Amino acid sequence: MGRVEAQNRGAFGQFVQSIEREITTAIEEAESNLKNFIADAIIERERLDVTLPGTRPREGHLHLLTILRQKIEDIFVSMGYSIEDDREIETDYYNFDALNIPEGHPARESQDTFYTTNGFALRSQTSTVQIRAMERHGV
Repeated sequence: MGRVEAQNRGAFGQFVQSIEREITTAIEEAESNLKNFIADAIIERERLDVTLPGTRPREGHLHLLTILRQKIEDIFVSMGYSIEDDREIETDYYNFDALNIPEGHPARESQDTFYTTNGFALRSQTSTVQIRAMERHGV
């Protein structure tokens, strides 16, 4: 402004102010357009397609004894033990012979053991899992 002649300063000041208003308006428009663009992008990203099949809510819950068993197993695993689980139907060998239960033992009778066809029986004790675990680990 110092270089502009005194009689032209008013007109020059108005000219500078009009340019300043145009620049300010252009910046405000660009800012508004950017905000609208960002809002549209967020809406597009978060849009749900209601024609897609939904996810079914999980039904039911674990039984309290199952939860307790899992917590106890976690404690033993944290102490360095391993959890062994195996089949529920066993052969006579793993159910009795490998455990040194003789042929005439009362545990082999049909009232104490549930037999299936082909010489299989429901596991009558947890020791059958121990036999298989020892075989797996070479003990």
